[in-house]
Amino acid sequence: MKPQVIIFIYLGGLILHFVKCYSSGNFDAYPAICQTMEVVHSTYLPQNTEPPFKVIPDMIRVNSSDVGKSFNVTLKADGYESFRGFLLKAQKPDKTTPQGIFSLVDTSLSRLQTCNGMKDTAVTQTDNQKKAEIKVKWNVSETGDYFFRATFVQTYEKFWIHKEISSSITTPSFTTDLVTSDPVTSDLVTPGPVTPDPVTPDPVTPGPVTPDPVTPDPVTTTTITISTSTKLSSVTKTDPPHKYLVESSLTLHLLSYLCLAVCGPFLAKACVCVWTKVTSFLSLAFSLAAFILLLIDNKQVEAEILAGVAAGLNLCQTILIFFLCGPCHELRKIFYWGLRLVAFINVCFTIATIYVGLVEHCSKPRRFWPVILMGVYLACQLLSCPFFIYGELKEKQQRQTTSSNQNCRVSCWCTCLVIFTGMNLAFTVALVLGIFLSLYV
Repeated sequence: MKPQVIIFIYLGGLILHFVKCYSSGNFDAYPAICQTMEVVHSTYLPQNTEPPFKVIPDMIRVNSSDVGKSFNVTLKADGYESFRGFLLKAQKPDKTTPQGIFSLVDTSLSRLQTCNGMKDTAVTQTDNQKKAEIKVKWNVSETGDYFFRATFVQTYEKFWIHKEISSSITTPSFTTDLVTSDPVTSDLVTPGPVTPDPVTPDPVTPGPVTPDPVTPDPVTTTTITISTSTKLSSVTKTDPPHKYLVESSLTLHLLSYLCLAVCGPFLAKACVCVWTKVTSFLSLAFSLAAFILLLIDNKQVEAEILAGVAAGLNLCQTILIFFLCGPCHELRKIFYWGLRLVAFINVCFTIATIYVGLVEHCSKPRRFWPVILMGVYLACQLLSCPFFIYGELKEKQQRQTTSSNQNCRVSCWCTCLVIFTGMNLAFTVALVLGIFLSLYV
């Protein structure tokens, strides 16, 4: 069995617990999840922060004219975030019974789930690959206010549970304040018995009659002012996610592998020179920087493990190269074989780290071509090995027959090295461009 296969089997056993659970989204064996919408991942607890994902819309008011009508519902990640698993259902306030019927838009990303014995009342994922957006359709046969509850799983350790829905937050509240003037109090005169005074008629002299001027009573006007204020719920803003950390880490790992690949022919030839020291030191620097970026991102645990092992092996290889035994040392030959073994294992772990990162980053089918390109890259490197072997044998043959071994080295081994280095550079540039361009596909 090849050493690469053994390494991958061993690492697969270490990270097996990261890919188990309900990766297909089917939880028919545990119907209680429909009510609680919980995520049971070992002893990990849900996040208590605002999730970087949203449901659009999160509330729908269905009128009589909307009954039977299909509504578009979208699960969307903010910025460069992504989620692997989800559970979506609709319900009324202060109730846990699922409402309405869902239908799928893309069957490769989402599947329908039965809840409470009712089919198609919830939606879950089909796999545990990264997702940035999920679209479904929903309709209901009754009027009322409906809320969409969603649970999101970003990694095995990091997930968000739905928030409880209270009827007190159904719609924005409107407060109407009535501002009136002071109450107007009028004295009421209650008529009593009137005793007429005796009237003595005066002599009447006919003449013009002048009416008394009539002064109108003052009218008190009451002004009513109505002010309407809308209370909007506060919007919690999350910190912007770290941009391009994963992409930068992959780029640094590719540069580290480029240095290892260029250094490989010299180590196979048992030649330690300034070039091997420089490339080994650069590979160590790139590997350590990539490992630090993965620790900052803290989303791909398996990639962090592989990157940490690769950085440690890079450090061991650099120490061995800089402290190589002298040419007359009796252990020099054993030292060289030990150096080659460490370099080979280092290359295997670096390749594994790059592959895990590419598969995680390029989860969508349209963005999977960098993984294929990496496979072609490795195949071309393997095909170049016979040319180096041929150049080495040709050089030894020329040493025995002529004294022109210098010409042979330039024409065979060095020619292969120049072509090999150019090929590595071309593939590295293509992969880096593919990683960053895949963000926009």
